[in-house]
Amino acid sequence: TIAKEKEMYEKFDYEIGREKKELRIEEGTIEKEITNIKKTIKFIDTHDKCTQCEQEITDKKGLIEKKEKECEKREEELNDVRRKIADIDKNAKEKHEGKIKEKETELDTIRNEQNRSAEKILELEQQCNSLHDISHKLEKARETYNKKQKLESQIDNEIKNKERYELESSNFKNELNSIINEEQAKLNYIKEQNELNKDNNKETIEELLQRKRTNQNEILIMSKNKGRIENELTNLEEKNKQHKKIIEERENDKKTAERYEKIIDYLNNHFTNLMTLIENNRMININRDFNIIFRRWISALIEDIEVRVDKNFTPIITSKGYEMDIKSLSGGEKTSLALVYRISLNKMINEHTHPSLKTRDIIIFDEPTDGFSTEQLDKVRDLFNNLNLKQIVVISHEEKIETYADTVLRFEKRNGVTEITEGQN
Repeated sequence: TIAKEKEMYEKFDYEIGREKKELRIEEGTIEKEITNIKKTIKFIDTHDKCTQCEQEITDKKGLIEKKEKECEKREEELNDVRRKIADIDKNAKEKHEGKIKEKETELDTIRNEQNRSAEKILELEQQCNSLHDISHKLEKARETYNKKQKLESQIDNEIKNKERYELESSNFKNELNSIINEEQAKLNYIKEQNELNKDNNKETIEELLQRKRTNQNEILIMSKNKGRIENELTNLEEKNKQHKKIIEERENDKKTAERYEKIIDYLNNHFTNLMTLIENNRMININRDFNIIFRRWISALIEDIEVRVDKNFTPIITSKGYEMDIKSLSGGEKTSLALVYRISLNKMINEHTHPSLKTRDIIIFDEPTDGFSTEQLDKVRDLFNNLNLKQIVVISHEEKIETYADTVLRFEKRNGVTEITEGQN
């Protein structure tokens, strides 16, 4: 669409230029004819003979009246041509002004869209900061998860030890019961034998009693071991409960870590690409706005050439449809290009940065009009007025610039000391 509009404008400007050129040629031809007629009238009025044929000029008054009428007719034609040129300039100016107003309206709409986009980008940046915090928490969760894995391994070992203790305890109980039953049976047998053999000698009874005491000591030791083993089993069961609770917490940490990993995967594979796309679209919009402002202001300072910037904001200069090297421009044209580029860049920075920026209403120029003609200096004044800034500081040796300023500070070095004087316009 932009290319078609550009082609349409170029065609329109070409047609106007061609028509104006034809009218200018016609204007020049008529002016020459009028000049020749006036010379002829003056010659007739001041001479009596023709210089070529040396014949006497008769009826001077009639000839002069005829030439004067012819001159008046040509002057009317000249005025008609000049009116046509003025009408062409007026129509072209009205059309350009209409298009400028139309583009300014479009620019306002685009700016509103950019403001909304800026708010959305700010919101995304805040979300990005939140995600960075989440990523930090995720790293801690990973550390906790690794500790959980180590703890789980310890728990597994303790569970195995518990099972081994339970097995040994069971075997010990069975063995202890077996010994108790065996000794009880022996005691019963001894009692029976004692009843049957009351007449046995005392030494045999003492041996049996000694054997009984020995068995009782063994039973007492086994009972103590049984109590110790039961205490150990109780402690293991308590530890097992604690370990189960820790395992449940680690399982929750694992689920949290998995959720954070999904978030990180989204950030790495989708969010970064989304931010890149947003930034690219934002730069396209900024480039478009920059071009509109840059082309409008450069046309106010330089005629007969068109200037735009490419996607890298490099100026592209064209004249009559052909690109030009920037080195082919005059010194004043180069200065104009640099001035307008800086003004456009300043406006883009102010429009696309945070409103709290404290340099939005001031701009400083150092020798911005080097090589400018008087006409260009007048255009610079109009350009400064259209910036709508609270303060413009211009450092210049151009005296005419002083007439544009509200306050003038003059710096003069006298005897090695710089003196400052202030004046008002």
